[in-house]
Amino acid sequence: MQSREYKFLPCSRNKYLQQKWKKAYDIHRGKVRRRMFLVFNVHQEAVKIQRENDRLEKKISDIMATPGRGDNRNDYQKKSLHKEKRQRELISISKQNQMIQFRLSQCKPHCSARKWHEDWLNTLKLRDRIGHYPRGSAKQQKVFIFSSIPQTEDHNYLLNSIRIFIDATYWQQEEIVITFARAIA
Repeated sequence: MQSREYKFLPCSRNKYLQQKWKKAYDIHRGKVRRRMFLVFNVHQEAVKIQRENDRLEKKISDIMATPGRGDNRNDYQKKSLHKEKRQRELISISKQNQMIQFRLSQCKPHCSARKWHEDWLNTLKLRDRIGHYPRGSAKQQKVFIFSSIPQTEDHNYLLNSIRIFIDATYWQQEEIVITFARAIA
């Protein structure tokens, strides 16, 4: 079986050049050989590292699976030194709360709801007398009818004032119906 390696064939009759080329070729072949060993060595080291990682992973999983041999568990019930004192305070506070609740249930009101209602009705009457417009008219639907509007400068002023009035009434959340009898061009 033949080697796949390239055979060096001298192509010159000059002995000096032949020797120089052969030396360069031998150096090249040595570098290739060393490079091949390096590649094989890297692969072997990677296999060794992977094997070591698998071994450590197995060891860690075994450690996590077993509870261990040390007796460092603290399996005891926690006890409070002031438990009785806190229970006594809780009982006294609950008794005080019951006494306060009893006193509040026995207490009679100083003001009557009927008197408050009468005062409110008097206040409403006073507001109706003082106000410029009667109460409750804002809740009704407002209808404006314009039969004829002249085309003048006052026309623009009137439209602007209507727009301002509409904005103000929408702010009060009231409905407005504006009916124009004649279309404005």
